[in-house]
Formats: sequence, C-alpha cells, structure tokens
Amino acid sequence: MVKPDIIVIGASAGGVETLTQLVNYLPRDFPAALFITLHFPSNSISVLPILFC
Repeated sequence: MVKPDIIVIGASAGGVETLTQLVNYLPRDFPAALFITLHFPSNSISVLPILFC
C-alpha cells in the first residue's frame, strides 16, 4: 500500500472542532505533511493560533 506524502483538508468556520479532533487523533510521528485550509469571515478573528500553540 502506498502511503501519502501530503494530505490536504478544507473546512469552513464550522469545522474548527472537527479539525481539532482530527489533529489530536493523529500520532506525533504522522508520516505525511498535513495542509489545512479553514475559511472564516473576514470580519472574524481566528482562534487557531491559541488552540494549536
């Protein structure tokens, strides 16, 4: 079985909780680069730096 080198995930602002659960489920030595794009309104402030730092 071929293992992926890159995984790309996209979500809207409502997907923050699901993305958090997904990332927390992955092992620390996950063998692929993970790129996440999250769309949220331009008048909002992102809490992602607080959640993942």
